[in-house]
Amino acid sequence: MLLILFSSVLLIALAISANQFRKYFIAPLFGLFWGSCTASLWLLTTPELISSPQVVNIQGYICSLPVKNNSSSFYKSDNNEVSIRLVFDFCLSRIDEKLLFFFQANKIRLSLYQAEQDQINEMKAGSFWKFNAKLKPIHGRMNPGGFDYEKWLVSEGFIGTGYVKSSSLIPSVVSFKAVYQSTRQRILDKLNRVIPDTDSKGMALALAIGERSSISAEQWQTIKDSGTSHLLAISGLHIGIAALWSYYFFLIIFTRITFISRHIPAQKIAEVASLVGGLSIALLSGFGYPAQRALVMLVVFLYSRWSGRHLSLANILAVSVMIIAFIQPFAVLAVSFWLSVIAVATIVFLLSYRQKITFGNNKFREWLRINWFLFVGLMPITWMIFDSISVVGFIANLILIPLTSFVTTPLVYIGLLTLSISDQLASWLFYLVDHILAFTLQIQALLSEVNSAASVSSLSVLLFVLLLLATIIILMPAKMPGRSLIIPVGLLAIFSLSQPKTDERFKMVVFDIGQGLAVYISVAGKHLLYDTGYGNKTFSMAESSLLPYFKRQSVNRLDRMIISHADADHAGGLDIISDQLKVNMLLVGEKTSREGDDCHTADPWKWGNVEFSFLPHLSNRFYQGNSASCVLQINVNDKKILLTGDIEKRSEKALLDKGLTHNDIVVAPHHGSLTSSTDEFVTQTSPNTVIFSTGYANQWHFPKSKVIKRYMEVGADVQVTHENGAITITESQDGELKITTERMDRSHFWQIN
Repeated sequence: MLLILFSSVLLIALAISANQFRKYFIAPLFGLFWGSCTASLWLLTTPELISSPQVVNIQGYICSLPVKNNSSSFYKSDNNEVSIRLVFDFCLSRIDEKLLFFFQANKIRLSLYQAEQDQINEMKAGSFWKFNAKLKPIHGRMNPGGFDYEKWLVSEGFIGTGYVKSSSLIPSVVSFKAVYQSTRQRILDKLNRVIPDTDSKGMALALAIGERSSISAEQWQTIKDSGTSHLLAISGLHIGIAALWSYYFFLIIFTRITFISRHIPAQKIAEVASLVGGLSIALLSGFGYPAQRALVMLVVFLYSRWSGRHLSLANILAVSVMIIAFIQPFAVLAVSFWLSVIAVATIVFLLSYRQKITFGNNKFREWLRINWFLFVGLMPITWMIFDSISVVGFIANLILIPLTSFVTTPLVYIGLLTLSISDQLASWLFYLVDHILAFTLQIQALLSEVNSAASVSSLSVLLFVLLLLATIIILMPAKMPGRSLIIPVGLLAIFSLSQPKTDERFKMVVFDIGQGLAVYISVAGKHLLYDTGYGNKTFSMAESSLLPYFKRQSVNRLDRMIISHADADHAGGLDIISDQLKVNMLLVGEKTSREGDDCHTADPWKWGNVEFSFLPHLSNRFYQGNSASCVLQINVNDKKILLTGDIEKRSEKALLDKGLTHNDIVVAPHHGSLTSSTDEFVTQTSPNTVIFSTGYANQWHFPKSKVIKRYMEVGADVQVTHENGAITITESQDGELKITTERMDRSHFWQIN
């Protein structure tokens, strides 16, 4: 809530210049009021629609282009063929026959598992359906360094997620929005017929209609590494291209039609055409929030010209930000919004202040400088947010922005126009586009290799401040005093970057990994990973949750990796972790996809002041499945931590018989199953804190209430990853163990456990 309120005030304050603040002091108060009303209305109307995981009957229409998605998991049909997962947005009109009010948010994200080809053919954007579906409130895994899915859902206007259990097509009703979506679907179907089925087809669809699902993961990584992701996101660049080309096309035509230009200036007609062109591309792309924001800026710019006010670029940006904050209050939650504002503000600053001093009349020099200063201006922000930068982004944009602006995108738009005339003509144009995009991909791949060779570490707070200060100095006008400070500031930044981040004290993170387990431990410059979470051939929790954290912490090696046993929810990320990081020693409880040493016979070891030892429990012939789990005990300043994997009753009894006693922290066996955490085990270990690593709304209902009750009866503080997010245990300066949770550190006003 505080974020919404603060951001509203900030945005409104930005919308008025300093010399007008006294005159319009009411604006910040209005921003505070509007932000409060928006958040309060959301809390009053939205959570009650989907208050908890539940199976309901819903009606509405598909309000996005359905996407085939095989990234999360494979599902087998009865004939043992791999089925497809279909993902789409669904706009509700009824939930269990309850009609939604017109002002209520109604968009949910649905998945259809085991989708057959007939269902895929029927499920089109704009079609009306009745589903029996399991819906969940807004919820996402919360890990340090990980993607905040909850924040993204709220910023995009979703009220929940779910999956379809059964479906039936219902007659369409009169709805402008549904007709709009079905029109986009028909255009996409035509594009699929005329665009050549090559590696660059996904890029062509992204430029034409904002459909990016056909771009492979490898292509996305290449595009990201080359620093050109923005070329495929329908936002300011593409709206600007459409507006610019529409403007000059109609200006040239109507300048020559004198009998019209005598009554209506050709420039006015061209400006209206530019607005129509920008609006058309925004609508084709699905009218997403980035496109809406770009369109608002275009409207404000044209209004300033038509009204005769001729606002400065800074005022146009300020007014646009104010309007966006008014109509999309939750836009402030999106990283893309702030990056857009910072990028445009940097360009405005350059054009307003530096041009008069350094640019002169050399347009090419101006283009180089704008791109260079934009690269420099955004570097600290993007580095801090994404833990990476593209060192080749400046070169890539110098080459590919002109190619995209003046060749590729205009050809795509002409191809779209010819779809209604001739499929054959459109196919010829898109054949040409395909060759240009293939060339673009080659450039991106080449630059991506250079960027990978020049990889950078994560950004510390000190380095971020130094880089931000250096950026401000660089962007200052050339004759501004104080620019010589760039030398000492730059040297400090280089020195800070060269210093390795080391923390000798003990730290342990139990990741919010869904239904599975992954625990990371660092101490005295050493790194250990106990289990990797769920994974299969196409998807791994390690890739989405563990690797981003390791990158942020500059962890490029694991001194020990322990796989408690071979179940997919514990060992599923073994291969990708082994491929991405150097693993000095692999210890396993049973045979896995990688060769490792037997943890049950491994010797104890010590890192700094922390002792590690495996506790053997059953004889070798019982080491299979859950019973094979490696049980690791950690001693930190006489405080004991127990990692148990998926051991069950028999293993627990064996441990107790061998003298297992009190442990300060226990990661509960088998995620809180009734087959584990017996009364005797809980009583004898009597932990101060018990941690359950479980998935939200999991089908087994872990942790079981009886198990939670047992731990609470011995006075244990209960922590559950799907409720609290990742759980971090750190050693304080006085040697005590401090427990914090990710949801404690990153609380949200819509928090639903």
